[in-house]
Amino acid sequence: MTEQPVALRLADELDAYHTRSCHKEAAAELRRLHEENRKLKTVMVAAAEEISANWEAHCDSEGYGPANLMRRLEQGIASEYGYTAGAFAKLERINAQLLEALDGFMAGAEAMGWEYAKARAAIAAAKGEA
Repeated sequence: MTEQPVALRLADELDAYHTRSCHKEAAAELRRLHEENRKLKTVMVAAAEEISANWEAHCDSEGYGPANLMRRLEQGIASEYGYTAGAFAKLERINAQLLEALDGFMAGAEAMGWEYAKARAAIAAAKGEA
């Protein structure tokens, strides 16, 4: 049995133990971001397979760099999800902002005496601090 991803566990905890609308919205956003991340991983695996299978087609006449890789990624599978060359960097920035916001929320919750050790550990792990 595989363990449930951290984002989905946090979403379940927010749904199970909190009734405020902001908690429900946070849980829904965690689930949406998890699904978006899953789709991005699918796109990246497909891109890696494409590169591996068709490396020659991605190189210019001198054999340098994937000359048409970005075109294939942006017009191929990735276009199904609306991703462009700058989308990954944007998603990383958004993810960092969401982690900071969640971190701030958790600090406030702890100040009010709520116990969030699991969530704190998940935030640290997502930030690469664990």
